[in-house]
Amino acid sequence: MIKKIFILIIFNCISHYSFSQSKKENNWGISFSLNSSSAQVGKPEEACWAYAKLNFFQIGKITDNSISLSVIPYYSINDDILIRVEFGVTNISLKHYYESPTKSLSVTIRDQIIISQSIEQNIYRYIPGIQWNFIKKKILESYGGITLNYLQYKDMTYHNLYEVYDLSTDTLNFYAKDKAHANGGNAVGLGAFVGFKIHFLKCINAGAEFSFATLYYNIGGEFSSETEKQNIPNPPIYDAGSFPASGYEGFQFTKVIPSLNIGFSF
Repeated sequence: MIKKIFILIIFNCISHYSFSQSKKENNWGISFSLNSSSAQVGKPEEACWAYAKLNFFQIGKITDNSISLSVIPYYSINDDILIRVEFGVTNISLKHYYESPTKSLSVTIRDQIIISQSIEQNIYRYIPGIQWNFIKKKILESYGGITLNYLQYKDMTYHNLYEVYDLSTDTLNFYAKDKAHANGGNAVGLGAFVGFKIHFLKCINAGAEFSFATLYYNIGGEFSSETEKQNIPNPPIYDAGSFPASGYEGFQFTKVIPSLNIGFSF
């Protein structure tokens, strides 16, 4: 379905470019962006991750499967000014894996420890803005603008599986499962952006953009967890509870967020 929509948009652009007799500029457009997800994680987010962050970054291999996408519809008021609204979603997805050596330095077989962890959190962005075009020469266009930013942080989910195996018998002796949540929150503030576009046809372009903002955060503040552990063959033990945790409330500059864009005007 998405493929068919792109084909129709491109066909419309080519038809308009080839056969239109009007010299009126295209007023409406839409851009699709791939954004840096790692640049969107900073002090406010990590402050509310509580012991999940402490456990996560100590040992082992970390894999970042995060992704951030945006769609930005816009309307041109004139040749140099347009209004736009960015709707974006960022999925923070961090995976951690650790496996202890199977033998000690003395080559004596011992228990093996395997740790698997994950941190997942979604961030939704609603960012209206005004854009000014600085340079428009042939196929190249540069621009900048200001934004009003609102970000919504969903709860962070943390999973941890800790296992101990007896290598001499290849059996599981102990395990602990931990599932936890940290409260989300929101952030609001002012931002700015600069970028450039290269126009391949009258209504197809691609480029890059860099944005940042000063935001007031109100995020985190409570952490809840559910645990299950078992010393085999003893029965498993269950525990659950919630407790106050560090959060973040106050102003913070974001990191510079780079984006790659492809756009269509019509």
